[in-house]
This record gives sequence, C-alpha cells and structure tokens, in this order.
Amino acid sequence: MHIKVLLLVSASLLLTNPSPAAEDVFEVVDAELLDRAVTLKVPEGVRRIRLRVKTADGEWETCTLAHLSGRAGMLKLRLPDGVEESDIEVAASWTDPFPYEFYAGQNDFEPEAGNVAGSRASQGGAEFTDTGLDGQNGDTVEESDIWKWRGNTLYFFNQYRGLQVIDVADPALPKRLVSMRISSSGEQLYLHPEADYAVLLTYNRSTGKGETLIVEHTPENELIQRSAIEVPGYILESRMVGTMLYVVARNSWQESIVDPNTGIEHINWKSGISVLKADLADPDNPIISDPLDLQNDKYDYWGGQVQATADALMIATSAYDSQLRQRISTVHVIDISDPSEPPALAHQVLVKGQVRDKFNLNLRNNILTVVSQVWRWSENRRRYASVETFDLSQPSGELFQPLAEMELANNETITASRFSGDLLYLVTLLRVDPLFIISLEDPAEPILLSELEVPGFSRHLEVVENGLISVGLEDSRIAVSWFDVSDKANPTLASRVYVGDEDGWAWTEANWDEKAFGFFPDDGWILLPYQGYASEQGWSSGVQLIEMGENELIKRGSIPHDFRARRARVLDETVVSISGQSLKTLDVSDPDELLLLSELVLAWPADLVHRVGDFLVQLERGPLYWWGIQGSANGKLHISPVEDPDELLVSLEMEGGRIVGSYLVEECLVVAQESFIEPNEENGIDVAVTRFSNTVIDLSDPASPILLGSDSFDIPNDGWYGYGSDYRSGILSTGELLWYPGELSFYYFLDAGIGGARTDAFFPYYPSTGKAITVALEDKANPIILAFASLTGELKQDTNRWPEGGMKLLNDVLHFGLVESYYEETPEQGTRWYSDHVLGQLDLSEAAEPRALELVEIPGAFESVWTNQLGGRILFTSDHRSYNDGNIWTHESVIQASAFDGVKAYLLDEINLGDRGYGPKVFHDQYLVVGHSDYKTGEALSELRTYEWLESVSFLEQAKFEQRGHVYRLGIIDDLLFATGSGSLSVVDFSDPSDSDRIVLSFPDQNFWQRIDLIDVHDRQFAYLPQGWQGVETLDFDGAFESLGASSRRDLWAQPLSEEDSDNWTIIDLDTLSSTVASSNLVLSGLDPSRDWGFSDRQAGVSYSSWIAEILDLEEGQEVPSGEEDFDGDGLSNLWEFLSGTHPADSSSGRSLEAVYSVDSEGDRYLNLKYEYNLAALSSSEPSPQVSNDLRNWTDYPEGFQIIEEAFSPVTFFRMLEPLGSDQSVFVRIRVSADN
Repeated sequence: MHIKVLLLVSASLLLTNPSPAAEDVFEVVDAELLDRAVTLKVPEGVRRIRLRVKTADGEWETCTLAHLSGRAGMLKLRLPDGVEESDIEVAASWTDPFPYEFYAGQNDFEPEAGNVAGSRASQGGAEFTDTGLDGQNGDTVEESDIWKWRGNTLYFFNQYRGLQVIDVADPALPKRLVSMRISSSGEQLYLHPEADYAVLLTYNRSTGKGETLIVEHTPENELIQRSAIEVPGYILESRMVGTMLYVVARNSWQESIVDPNTGIEHINWKSGISVLKADLADPDNPIISDPLDLQNDKYDYWGGQVQATADALMIATSAYDSQLRQRISTVHVIDISDPSEPPALAHQVLVKGQVRDKFNLNLRNNILTVVSQVWRWSENRRRYASVETFDLSQPSGELFQPLAEMELANNETITASRFSGDLLYLVTLLRVDPLFIISLEDPAEPILLSELEVPGFSRHLEVVENGLISVGLEDSRIAVSWFDVSDKANPTLASRVYVGDEDGWAWTEANWDEKAFGFFPDDGWILLPYQGYASEQGWSSGVQLIEMGENELIKRGSIPHDFRARRARVLDETVVSISGQSLKTLDVSDPDELLLLSELVLAWPADLVHRVGDFLVQLERGPLYWWGIQGSANGKLHISPVEDPDELLVSLEMEGGRIVGSYLVEECLVVAQESFIEPNEENGIDVAVTRFSNTVIDLSDPASPILLGSDSFDIPNDGWYGYGSDYRSGILSTGELLWYPGELSFYYFLDAGIGGARTDAFFPYYPSTGKAITVALEDKANPIILAFASLTGELKQDTNRWPEGGMKLLNDVLHFGLVESYYEETPEQGTRWYSDHVLGQLDLSEAAEPRALELVEIPGAFESVWTNQLGGRILFTSDHRSYNDGNIWTHESVIQASAFDGVKAYLLDEINLGDRGYGPKVFHDQYLVVGHSDYKTGEALSELRTYEWLESVSFLEQAKFEQRGHVYRLGIIDDLLFATGSGSLSVVDFSDPSDSDRIVLSFPDQNFWQRIDLIDVHDRQFAYLPQGWQGVETLDFDGAFESLGASSRRDLWAQPLSEEDSDNWTIIDLDTLSSTVASSNLVLSGLDPSRDWGFSDRQAGVSYSSWIAEILDLEEGQEVPSGEEDFDGDGLSNLWEFLSGTHPADSSSGRSLEAVYSVDSEGDRYLNLKYEYNLAALSSSEPSPQVSNDLRNWTDYPEGFQIIEEAFSPVTFFRMLEPLGSDQSVFVRIRVSADN
C-alpha cells in the first residue's frame, strides 16, 4: 500500500482579506530565551503545577507554583527568561496543603508611604542652740554609704548582687558569709546601732517609689527581710540619728483643677519634697510617721541638698526664677529635736543663689550659714559666690533677712566648701583655684581672712589640725593637696601629689561623692579610688595609697582593680579595697611594694545560663568594645551550685574572644565566640578580620569542665565597623548546629551577598550578626565550621534593605523579615519614602552549602511561620497604619495571616488590634499573644490576649488575663509564657492556650530586660534568669506546672518540608508540551509581566473569529479574514494556524502536521502522525482520522488508528495499525471540526 498523507480542515469561514498590520508581525524570541511559555492540558484532580530551575550550583529552585481547584482545564506557564529548557523542570501534584480558596487572597502588596501629697507644711517655732557638725553633736548623726563595718564583718550593698556580708577577720582568707538579692536599686546602707540589722534604702522601678528594707542578720548567718517601708517618690538622701531614720524623697503627683467657667478638668503634675521618719528602736516593728510634705503653689521643688545635725534637717530645694534667670534655693529647716514627735517644718529661708551641695549648709548655735552660687547677667559680672548668715531665733513665719551678706569670687564657680568651728573654707574656680578663708566668729560681720591662688581646683575638703586636705583636679589629673592654714591670714600649699599619667587623664568618684575619699588621719593614710587612661598603659583602675606625713603627702603604691574601685580602708597592717566585682586585701608593711593577700570575687556577669544536673553553667560574654579601639577580650565560663548561684566553684577563660552564643546538647556545651583581629603584617593579616570560633566543652562533670575541641575561621572586613553580636542556635534535621542572629529588629546589616561554604560572609553593626553559620558536631572533639551565609543578599543600587520583625527556623529553612526602602518622585506629593516588606529564606537542607531562596513580597513585617498537618505554611506578619481624619490621627496595628507556598504569599485575613498591637507580642505555632498596657488609672495595668488562627481562615480570641505594671517582653519556652514588665514577671501555662483557667504565677518586683529565650527552664519546675552583673535569678514554680516529658513542640521544626517531597510530584516531560509566546494571545490569554501562569476551563475556549480579531488587532466593524487564506505564505491556512496555535502573519511560527515512520522488530513500517493543537481553540469534536483512495471520497477510519495522548500534553499521536508496503495508494487526513 502506498500511502500519501494530506491534512484537510473543515470549518465555517468568513471571506475577507485584510492585510496584517506591521505591529502584528510575530517576532522570533526563542533565540533570546525571552517571553516564552508552554501550555499544558490539566487533567481533573491536579492541584498544583510547579516550575523549577537548576541554579549554578546544581540545586533546583522553585520559581512558579500554580494552585488549581482540581477541575480539568488548560494552563499557560511562563518559562523564566534566559534559562535553557534543559535547566527547567515542570511537575504536577494531586495534593495541596491548603484549600484552593486560600490562594484567592492578595499576593501583590503595595509599598507603604511613609498620687496626691499630704497636707502642706506650715512653719512652726524652734530654736537650735547646741548643734553643728564640728564635733559637738555630729557623732550622733550618721550618713549612709555603700559599705558599713561592724568589727571585722563587712556589710556591702553591692549594686550588682544586693547585700553581701563578708568576714574579714583573716585578711588573707576573707569569706562571703551570706547574700541577699535586692530587686530594687540603691546604695544607701545603715547598720542598726543596737541590733544585728541592716537598713537599705532603695528605689523600686516597678512602683516608681522608694523603699526602706529592714533586714536581720541572724546568728545562723541568714539574711531575713523583716519589713519594707514604702517611701513616697524617689529617695534623695537620708540620715540616722540614734535609732531614728529620716528619709528625704522627691515626690510627684497629679492635681486636678476644674475650670469654673467651662467645667473642663485640667490635670497638672506637681513636684515636691517628702520627709519621712522611721522609729527603728524595735527593728521588727518600725513605727512610721506621717510624711512631711514641702510644696509651693508657685513652682515645683527640685533638687534636695541635705545637711543635718542631731536636732535639725536642712533641705535646700531649687526653683527657677524667670526674672532673675537662675535657680534660687530655699532652705527648709526641719525640727527633729524630739524623737517622739514627727518631723516639723521650723523655718523656710530664701537665699540669694543656688545651693550646690550639702557642704554649703551649716547650722551652729542657731545661726544658719549658707553658701550659694549667684548668676547675674551684666557686662562685668555673670556669677559670684554668696555667703549669708541667718538668725533662726527670730519668730517663725517671718521673712528671713540675712544677718550679713558677703559677695566674692567674681565670675568664678564654687567647687568646694567646708565649715570648721568659726571658719569657712571656700574654693572657687575660674582659671586658678582660689582658696578663701572666712571668719564667722561674728555671724553679723563675716570677715574674709585670706585668699590663696593655686593651679587646678578642689572638689572636697577635709580639716586636720592646722591643715586642710583637698581632692580635686589639675589639668587632666587628680590632685590631692595639703594646705597649711596654721596662719589663717597666710595659708600656703604645703604639699601636692598627682594621680594619673601626665599625658593621660584620671578621675575619682571622690570628686562627686566624698564617701569614696578614704581619709584615715589616725592611721596616716589617704586611700583614693581612681580610674584613668595613659597612652602607654591604656585604661587603669584601682586605689592609690597616699601617706600623710608632717605637713606632707607622699604617694605610695596602688591597688589595681579590673573594674572601678569604690571604697578602701585600713585594717591593722592591711588595706581592704572593694569594687562591685571583687574585694582585695593587701599587706602594706612596705607601702611601695604592696603584697596581695587575697582576692574574693563578689560578682561577675551572667549573660547566659544553663542548668546541668545540680550545677549552673554561667557564661560571661566579655566586655563590649568598639573594634579598632580596644583589643579583643575573652569570655568566661563560671560554675556554681544550683542552691547558691553566687558561689563561684570554678572559672574557665574561653580563648576566642567575646561569647556570642551557647547551646547545650547532651552533656556538652557548644560556645560561639567572635574576636576582632587588627591588620598585622608580621602575622600575615593584611586586613581587619572577624574570627568566629566554635568550641565544645565536656560537662559530664560540671565541676571540672573539659575543653574538647574547637574550630575557627577568619572573615575579612572591608572596614572597621560594628562591635559585639548575638546568636541563637538550633539543630537541623541532619544533625548539624545552626547559629543565626539573636534578633533582627532595630539594627542595620551590611551586605556581602549570599555565600557558599566559607565565602562572602561579613560582620555588621551591633548586635545583629547578619549571618548564619553551620557547624558539624558528629565528632564533638573535632567540630567543623561548615559554612557562613549572609542574610541580606545583594543590595539594589537604589534600595536600602535592613532586617525587621522576627526570625523562625522551620523545616530546615530559616525565615526572616527584611524591609526595602526607597525614594520615589510623585507629581502630586514630590519625593516620598516607600517601604516594601519582604520575606527572606535560607535553605539549610544542605548544611555545608546554605542556599538563599528568592525574596518574597509579603503584606507586612514578618513575625512568624507555622505549618499545618499537611505541611502548608501560614505566614504571620504585622503592619502599623496611621490615618488622619480631619485633625485627628488614628494609629492602629494589624496582624495578617497569609498562605505561603514557598514562592508567593496569599493574604487570607487580618485582625485589627488597634493601639494594642503596639505592645509586645509572641507567636507560638498558630497562637498569638499580645500585651497591652493601660495608664488611665495612673498606675499601669497590662492585659494579655491570646488569639488562635483557625483553618476556617479567621482569628479567634481566646482567654485573656491581667498583670500589674507595664509589660514589655513576651516569650514562650517549654509551653510556658513569660511576660516581663515593670511591675512583675508572670509565667503562664501555655500547654493548652485555649484554656481560660490557666495557671498563672507572678513574681513581683522581678525585672528581666533581655530576650526571653535566654531564660533557662528546667523541667518546667525552675527558671534561671541571666541578669548580667546582677547574676542568676532563680524562679521556683513550686510544682505548679507539669513536666512535658521527652517530646516537646520545640522538636517539630527539625523536619523536611513536606511540599518538597518528591513522592508528591510527577515530572512532566517539557518536550511534550506546546511552546508559545507568553505575552501573546495565540494560545490562551497572554500573560502580563506580573503573572507567571494562567488557567482556563476546557469549556471556555475561544472561536476562530474572536482569536484572529485579537491577534490582528482588528477594529470594531472590520471584517474577519477568511480561514482559508494564508497570509504568511507558509502553506498553512489561517484556520490551521488557529487550531495549531501559531501566528497567521509569521511564516516562521507555522507548525504543520508531522508524519514519521516507525519500524517494528520484523521490519514492518507504520505511519505515525503528530498533531499539536491549540488548547484554547473551541471545538465540538475530537480530531478524527479519515482515509481516501481518490482524494474525493473520504471515509472515517478511527478503528484503523491507535490514538495516543500523553498526560498534560496538547499533542495527539495517530499510529496507523496497518503496516505500510501494499501497492495500493491511500490518502490519510485528520479532520477537526471547529465553530460547530
């Protein structure tokens, strides 16, 4: 049989013949690999079509994901530009983790454009006849300090660890006896004169008020708080006279005033001074008097310089006088002469200027003497010193006129003063240090006896027999001076020593707190704490020993301290010095060569903590420093027993720089460190580098930690930027350890692109690290750093990109938020700032080669991601919006939920939280907790609300509860919700978030300012809070929460992504699909640049007339060309081009019926016809083969052909069942009926 093949198309035709427009000429683009698409025939039940491309490193990356309803239809799929078809993979899946309706949401997001005080005091009458601070009754008045001694026992109010009691009976072996944490802050300490009690004055940040704590030191060496006395306001000063404690506090309150004309209520804040007396004769039962409140209707009282005698308190307050343009002080004299009576205001004395410190006040023999700084704005006099005397024997209530006034030190500033008997020593400063000696023997006629000018100036004065000791500054050094005042008319500078390097600078706490000036004239020593810097030695801190000779000061040795020394004293033949970190004892028998006897560590930073058995592992990160200014400092590991976190058992310095992260795995601790290495030609380092180290420590015996192994890598830096960093950690499903930034918000990154193994990493600004690091831990003695990867990718030329929102490691993919901001010019509003929120993803399935995925546009700042049981991901984002409705601005915050398929985010729903959304929030699986603080009642009250995301595409509000004070951080660990705030720390059972009756524990006065994930939770029974220099705080839950057991929710994120499981996908042979132009309507509707695919129902085809009119861009009313015509002369009619999906005006695009021959095993040949058709062409019958002997009479012959159709392919194959070889000629055609 001799067979000829002929194609004939039967159709209804319209006979017109317009010429195709020039712009309709089809452009060949395949050679450029641009604007390409393929068409697929989608069978019923298919839910997803995926397109992936092979990257340069051989990995497959998803570019397009089409979500379908499951109906049969036609799909047009854009191919990525510039990618060869051999590097493109198309696959289909019959599953989808979400309902089809989830993907109907928005996926293209527009950028964003930019207490009442007590009654007022009235003056009463009082005389003070035998008072003063010159030794007559001064020994009955005691001032507070940070340390107090009782015999050889030291009580230290440590700013870092609270009250510490130390036995120094044996200076070579001091012992910490007991400690008590103080939740509030302060540095005022007294010892009860008659009992073993300590009195601590503190400020409670939670309540905004002061507190006086009465603490018993029991014979069993326990510290027990017996009572806490609330003090209104912030404690300024205090004095103890016998067993009477007087506390001076600055208080503020609201006053409500109603306008009688309008009825409008006005709220004003007022400030004044409160004086409180506590009778501590029985320390277990203190008696508290009503506060004495000092107020003024005209102005608020600020400041509060306090001086005292046994009979009177003098409080100097200041207020600004707008006419005189300076602060003017009022001295309030409070009568405390009768311990059985509450404090009473005796006199109020207005002075000429401002009282600068307590040494400006003196009360002796009923004469009040006041030194003040006066400012007067005139051409030749801007400021001067004033000395005024007042006779307090005048009747109360009268305006006090000074007995005498003295003005001196023109244009000079008062720096120090001291009263001694009938003498006043006064130091002022302009360019030199004048020392004035003034006689007050006759208060009505003060006499200036002398004036001595010396370089520098003094800040504090001490009186010795015929002498005056001062501490101050000269140039940039500390100066300690001895003035010989034996001749009051001719004082001289007898001796001066300097502390600090002449080319550096130094300072001392004694220059602003005289209690730091260790003045021991009976022992012949001055012990001066100092800090300083010298060009050769660098920074230094310690205590300088100065020997007091005969009218001579001799500089001796010094006691170095790593941190700021606070106090020192002589104890027999030794000196004891203390800082907040350590106590040192030294043998000073040779004062030039001091011998260190012991050093007792009192505090260290606990920045990270892990419980291991009965021990706490505390990690000290190391000091923060600006790189390029200070060399690297190492972190430290400290071990303490669980029952006493302040007891130091062992310390281990961690070579490798500052500790930036830690992870406890089995009985090993993995520690991440970073150090800055400056350029050093000798060591072969040409540029500054960051050295990242990963160290493993064996803690099988926590009391004896062993360093197992370490690995490090140097990362070059382009510039000296940034300092510090912070990492979180997690274990990947393949067992490797991941380090990633601890927090993204608020900090800028610098970019270096996404790197493979150990390439293109960088160090950004503090504290966000900006990179992820993977480490192999299979051999813990030989950890291997596998790879670094930057998280910001390449920056566009016109875009600023920085991190925002949260981070989440889920299914070996690190999700994190970024914001891209840029300026754009608009005709209406000019230049505007816009921001785009995007989601970054780092694929860590191959730990040695982390791979950055394409950025995804999202509706708001990324917060978290959650997967349902089918592996579908829900993204949670947040957005803040502001509206101006007339003159009223409205601010609101929304939480958004979007379905995420790995390529695009589809907005599902959002919940408007109003202004509540500006508070802290935390996501946990499908749950959200939002904190909000309300100040309407004057005291903050916080509310925590829980929302659940439902598969019904909505948020459901669950239980809520209240917490006292402001809440500023939320976090969830082991299904325990931690809420930290100014009033307390709360812990909520979150194992069933929908339970309205959840267990809630509150820990009042507990502040925790760091990230919640740094809290170590042990078996849901204890929590350990790393409080930095304040050490580790232990929270005992007292069995309130049940243990979770071995499995926990935290393990769920270490799973592979279900949607990437190859078993769910069927690969489609790309060669079997029909190619077309993506933007053209030749086959299915053209895709605009923002669309990657389009789907059409099989019944929604297009007719020939509609098709050709759109392809040729015919105007309305123009005749449709005939289907029999052949515009491009390629031998194919217009109608055939319609049915095959090619362009009727481009001869290069034609696609005729293909005929090929196949040969079987016996050598017989068979005819095979390939028909590639336009899926969108409307047809009422399937292609049918026909045969003819004469080309005139045709017979349907479907039974003679095997019809083969491949899944998804718009190609039909006709294989003739009868082999070729007969002499008879048979013609074959394929008949397709269109347009009915």
